[in-house]
Amino acid sequence: MLDEVDQRISGIEVHADDLITYTDVTGYYEFPNQDIANHEIYVVYDATIYPSHTTDTSYTIMASDIYNRDFGLNTNESIFDAEFVASTNLYICGLHGELNISIENTGNTPIDATFTAIFSDVLNIFAVLPTPTSFDGNAYTWHFDNIPLGQIQYLSIHTLFPGYELMGQSITNEYTLTLFDEFGNIINNTNTTNSSLLLCSFDPNDKTVTPSGASDAHYVPLDTPLSI
Repeated sequence: MLDEVDQRISGIEVHADDLITYTDVTGYYEFPNQDIANHEIYVVYDATIYPSHTTDTSYTIMASDIYNRDFGLNTNESIFDAEFVASTNLYICGLHGELNISIENTGNTPIDATFTAIFSDVLNIFAVLPTPTSFDGNAYTWHFDNIPLGQIQYLSIHTLFPGYELMGQSITNEYTLTLFDEFGNIINNTNTTNSSLLLCSFDPNDKTVTPSGASDAHYVPLDTPLSI
C-alpha cells in the first residue's frame, strides 16, 4: 500500500472475503493458503489517508497465489491539508544557530498557504531563506501559491542567540499556518508555540563560597561552616 508520494503505509485494514489483515511496516499484506476460487479483496481506511488514485479500492482475484497487486484509496472529495515541522539545534549562548521549518501538502489537491513565524525578541535574526513575503520586526510571513500534493516547502532562519545574561531563560517562538481553497477562502488555521531553554557553558571549577573570608587569601576561622 503506497501513499500519493509512493511512501509505504502500514496498518491499513485489508479484507479478503471474511478474512482481515493489516499492511505491515513495508506496506505489504498477504492472505496465505487460500483455496483457488473467486475472492473479493477490499480495504477499509481512515478518511484522512489518501494514497495514489490509480487503482480501484476493491477487485476480485481468481487464483490462490497473487502477488504485488496494489490498489489505491480513491476519493472524489478535494482534501486541503498540510502540516509543518519546526526544529532547531540547541540554543547556545552567543552562538549562531539555524531554525529549520518544513511545510508539507498532506492533502490530495494543490493548496495555497500562508505561514507566519513570530520569533522571540531576544533572537538576533540576520538571514532568512527564502525571502519572506513580508516582515515586521521578528515577525515573518511567507505566502505559497498552488503547492502540489506531497511537496515540501523549506524555510531556514539564521540567528544569533543571546549571551549568558539570559542563561536558562525559555525562548518561545510562535508559528501559524493558514490554508486556502482555490477561491481564497480560509479552510484551516493551525497555531502553535515552540520553546527552548538558552544553554551556556560554564567552568565546573568556578565556585562561589560564603563567607568569602578576609584579605586576598580569604581566610576564615577554623570550623567555620562554608556554603558553596
